[in-house]
Amino acid sequence: MSFLSVGLILSARVIDEVYLVHRKGASHAKPSGTSRDLRAERDNTLNIGAKPRRDDIVAQGDVLMRRSSVFNNHVGNPVTRRFGSANPAELHTKTGAVPFYWNAPSHYARGVEFEAHYENDFMFSDLGFTSMTGKRREAVNHIHGPDTHVNHLMPTTLIVTLGRGIPEGDIDFGWTATFVAA
Repeated sequence: MSFLSVGLILSARVIDEVYLVHRKGASHAKPSGTSRDLRAERDNTLNIGAKPRRDDIVAQGDVLMRRSSVFNNHVGNPVTRRFGSANPAELHTKTGAVPFYWNAPSHYARGVEFEAHYENDFMFSDLGFTSMTGKRREAVNHIHGPDTHVNHLMPTTLIVTLGRGIPEGDIDFGWTATFVAA
């Protein structure tokens, strides 16, 4: 069995991202510190994969289930808090920060996932593998800078489970190991 999913998420701006609270002594709490021109954040996702199942592979009654998928997630107009003095707005406070929200450069995340599950009357095993990569056009704090990596990606991960089942007592026990890239 194969599958395909396509998603579009629009995240409207919230009032806290549009207007700053005026605080006594806050040099950025003025109309130029508001973010009234924010565009909606767009998240386009594509996921393609397959979920084959096979019965009676090694012995009568056993089953092997697999799931593999490839995904691509593109985020346009991400809303983020502006920081750093390299922003082209050329607005600076005493600390050099520009503390209001803006639409940061777009970014993408791509990856693969693989899962397998085998079981028979007395044992079971699971295998899971995930790997992702991503890139941001320009940098969050300098939109004319070089492309940068996306900082919220999951590292490459492998999870292995081996277990034993006791059908008479409806008891399962096992061992799980998780391997995560640095």
